[in-house]
Amino acid sequence: MWLEFVRGGEPWEPYDGVGGSTLLLGPETGIARGHRAEQLAVWESRYPAYG
Repeated sequence: MWLEFVRGGEPWEPYDGVGGSTLLLGPETGIARGHRAEQLAVWESRYPAYG
């Protein structure tokens, strides 16, 4: 998946900032939805997205 991305492909759906998919790289590589959502919610309440 990583090599496909580096070569210009899109092996997973784009991150939308609202619990979208995230590519996890490590001992267990794969796609995670809502990865670290609880931890990131703290930052979202302090620094809301503009737009």
